[in-house]
Amino acid sequence: MACTSKAIVVEKFGLDLPEPDLSEWDRVVEAQLNPENEVTIGMVGKYIELVDAYKSLNEALIHAGISNRAKVNILYLDAEDIERDGTGVLESLDAIWCQVVLVTGVRKARLPRSVMPVRTRCHIWVSAWACSWR
Repeated sequence: MACTSKAIVVEKFGLDLPEPDLSEWDRVVEAQLNPENEVTIGMVGKYIELVDAYKSLNEALIHAGISNRAKVNILYLDAEDIERDGTGVLESLDAIWCQVVLVTGVRKARLPRSVMPVRTRCHIWVSAWACSWR
């Protein structure tokens, strides 16, 4: 066994352990280093410059890509820019992810035009959170 912290613990406690089977881990590393496909996902949001706010989603997309042997490119798009400049930037994407906060208790709530479905060749995912307005 190599001289690692694990080897030291095994030796100190006198444990007789088989070498670990890292074949699944090797498969994950291989899939990440050598993807067979590539996709670009547009992430549309209001506070897109705060990339850390989307950390868990970013990691989920990257891991989904590894599972499917695909490299995932994330293009961060400000919803206000799309509303002002149009949806042309969305046409080349493989998928679009939008975050919508639905506020209950507001009589005339409307979704921004920037999150309305766009005619493209891609899939559109919308993550909606309901909030109570008091």
